[in-house]
Amino acid sequence: MVRSGLVARIAGRYPHLSEAEIDAVVGAILRRIGDALAAGDRVELRGFGVFAPFSRRSHPGLNPYTKRPILIGDRRLISFKPAKSIKRHVGDVAARMIVGRKIAAVRLRLDGHATTDASPAHAKAG
Repeated sequence: MVRSGLVARIAGRYPHLSEAEIDAVVGAILRRIGDALAAGDRVELRGFGVFAPFSRRSHPGLNPYTKRPILIGDRRLISFKPAKSIKRHVGDVAARMIVGRKIAAVRLRLDGHATTDASPAHAKAG
């Protein structure tokens, strides 16, 4: 989801707020998170996850095009660790999607229609 999609979803849920107001609030939140990370602070959003800045020292690497050794300089990066509830929710959704696909594939085979799976093992079984 992109920022405009997030604003549109919130606007749909709270019709008494304008999209401009929602966009201003989302922008303010994102700027504050960015400012905190730039200052070296950790940002913890309970129920969502933790953003934390960290530094990576310079280290040797390879130019992917020439394959010649290069020195990759010091960098400041951001890590994100999702909350357990988010991990659980994403896992549940992914599991339902996988099960749904398997059920759809079984239905296709039982109905005698061609499956989208091109592997020979599945073609013989159907």
